[in-house]
Amino acid sequence: MVATPILLDFLVYICNNIRKLRFDLVVRVLRAFFLQKTFVRWWQRVKPNEIPQFHGCKLNNGEIMSRQIQIRRGTAAEHENFTGAIGEITMDTTNKTLRVHDGETAGGTALAKSSQLPPASADYVIETQLPTAQNNYTWYRKYKSGWVEMGGQVPVQENTITLPIELCDENYTVIIAYKLAGSNESSITFTALCTHTQTTTGFTVRRSEQTLKGWRISYMSA
Repeated sequence: MVATPILLDFLVYICNNIRKLRFDLVVRVLRAFFLQKTFVRWWQRVKPNEIPQFHGCKLNNGEIMSRQIQIRRGTAAEHENFTGAIGEITMDTTNKTLRVHDGETAGGTALAKSSQLPPASADYVIETQLPTAQNNYTWYRKYKSGWVEMGGQVPVQENTITLPIELCDENYTVIIAYKLAGSNESSITFTALCTHTQTTTGFTVRRSEQTLKGWRISYMSA
């Protein structure tokens, strides 16, 4: 049988590159072997569902010792001149408490200790609003028990007062501060106000010879 020109060229190529082909083959075999060995060692050391967890420092005898962690600390006076990084926690050695930092506030925010918290039976403010021009100079305080206090100024040209928060019913009494016509500014009298209309969202005042100054309501919500 006479070999075709293509087959002859292939045989010549094999003869000329046999050494190089053997070397490349050996390199590939060795590389695969070492990769397999490395994988097997890792697999034997870390098996599925048996990922080792760090619990402390391992001693020579194999026992685990807990690791001590210390955070930055300083006195209350030193904290006032210190601005910690965002999320940093430091210890106030004067007041024996921790301070949380935001990267901007000098001294951070001190955390309350359990001894500083009010008892479970104590009533305290849970929501508040200060009087500003945006809310027509009205204010309120809401307590945990449901008790509500609110008040504000009486507009000179308006008779209708809008409450800063809506009440549950109309059973409330408005205490008004007023000044009689012709009296000085220090002659302020407080009395229950007779209103034209009274709803859960506001009330309408009656004006006479009095100059109305302010109003206040104390109310227990349901």
